[in-house]
Parts: sequence; structure tokens; C-alpha cells
Amino acid sequence: MLKGDRKIARCNEKAAEMFGYNSIDKLIGESSRKLHLSEENYNDFGRQNYSNLVAGEVVQTEYLLKTKDGTPILCRMSGRAVDQANPPDISKGFVWVIEDITRRKDMEQEILQARKLESIGILAGGIGHDFNNILSAILGNLGLAERILLKSWPIPPANIPIDSSFLA
Repeated sequence: MLKGDRKIARCNEKAAEMFGYNSIDKLIGESSRKLHLSEENYNDFGRQNYSNLVAGEVVQTEYLLKTKDGTPILCRMSGRAVDQANPPDISKGFVWVIEDITRRKDMEQEILQARKLESIGILAGGIGHDFNNILSAILGNLGLAERILLKSWPIPPANIPIDSSFLA
């Protein structure tokens, strides 16, 4: 929960752990600024979401925050004003539910990559099969041409280069 000047008023142990803190006491009273990648990101986030929160809307977004050691984490965030009146009394603060989705997004990317590779494999297999069908037709016609040629023009078979095409 954030109150005045976007300071952390409450959080649970899971949130502290997610951001790399061993205790909620290390976060409570701190500015949420320390969870943003930069001052610019902190200000942009406020500009993008403040008017919606003040209007009583629920804000849902995916956003990069950072842990205590500066490691970026992709978070799914859902926030709203604590007061449910219309318009809400924002002095009561805002509640944010934050979920670290970094691993999930990484796994989704890996699955997408695997599917792309599988598609390429299927495509290559199909092309190979089609190419084999074309070669079979060509080789079949070469064999037929060889038979016709041998009947009408008796040249010793060792001198006809068609046989080598079957071995290629």
C-alpha cells in the first residue's frame, strides 16, 4: 500500500522477498522510487497512472521494476485507490498487487522459440518430401528414356551417363 508521496505504508513478506529484502521493515516508509529502474521511469509511471487511480479506476499493467541489487524484474501490477467512493479520497492511499512474471515470460519466450523451430522442421521436412517426389519423377523419366534409347540406339550401357544419375 502506498500513501503520501508514493511511500510504502504496508507490504507483505512475499513482496519484500520478491524485491530482495529480508524484512518488510526495510521497505515500509521508503519511497516506491527505489523499486523503479530510474527516476525517469518513476515519474513516467506516475504520470501514466495517477489520473486513472484518482478517477477510481483499477490500473492493470506489466512493468519493469528492480530488486534491491538492481536486477530488473517484469511485474504484473494491479492498483486502485483504497477509498471506493466516487471520486476516491486519495489521502487514504493506493493498493497495488504486484506479481513477478519474469520467469513466466522467459518460459513463454522459450516455448515460442521451440514452436518456431518445430514449424521450421516441419516445413523443411515437407520441402524435402516434395523435392524427393520431384526427383523420383525425374529419375523415373530418365529410366524410361534409357530403355527407349537402348532399344532404338544400341550403345553399350557403360557409356551412357544416365546410370550415374541414379547413384547420385
